[in-house]
Amino acid sequence: MAAILSKDSAIASGITAGALHNIPSCQRVRPEITIPVTASPGSPLAVVRRRSDFDEIAKVLVSAIPTAAVAETLFDLARRMAVPQLEGAVDDCLVRNAVSTDELHSALDRVTGSRLAGTKAFRECLKGIDREYVPTESELERMLFRALDDPRLPQVDRQARLSWWPILPHRVDAVIEDWQLILEADGRTFHTKRSDFEQDRERDNLAVAHGYRVMRFTYRAINSDPDAVLRLVLEAGAHRPRENLS
Repeated sequence: MAAILSKDSAIASGITAGALHNIPSCQRVRPEITIPVTASPGSPLAVVRRRSDFDEIAKVLVSAIPTAAVAETLFDLARRMAVPQLEGAVDDCLVRNAVSTDELHSALDRVTGSRLAGTKAFRECLKGIDREYVPTESELERMLFRALDDPRLPQVDRQARLSWWPILPHRVDAVIEDWQLILEADGRTFHTKRSDFEQDRERDNLAVAHGYRVMRFTYRAINSDPDAVLRLVLEAGAHRPRENLS
């Protein structure tokens, strides 16, 4: 707050804004603030950045501190995070309802055509995220989807809803409709309750009854050898039931 008050019209931004918004990988470090391009630079209290588009940046109050809004903060982080890390941050914010897809795309539309650093990475991160987008709820699922990012696979529908699947949760992690194959990132551990185990078996049996096969991959499998996960899925596609072969 002292850093904000030391400069006219300043807002918390960058890693500082990320920490205030509880965005993963954003630690509390020396405050970062953003000011209008016409304001005088420099501050003994903070890292100061000037933006020519300052008036267009969406702003909110977080603990009474003027702060760049979540979508704007994610864009600001795009110039310093690798795309996979940024994707994780975006997914986390979507899961927590800290930001909407509309807000993300509005932020992207605003900077499109500018020369602001991070624009390309931000656009790459939002590719495929629309109003129907359902974010993954764990890093495990994100790891599975990265393993399945291969042109040899038909379309993989993430967080898919199946009309005949009435059991909670109503979505499966992924489904390849062309192969009638359901893919699940299985986070079950030794301490899983028996009721959860029974429910998983019921879900799997229901899938088989409707002509689908189910493949479950543990964290160890996905983390230690994602290429092996991909190979198994490709083999499952090659050995799908004869009536489904083209």
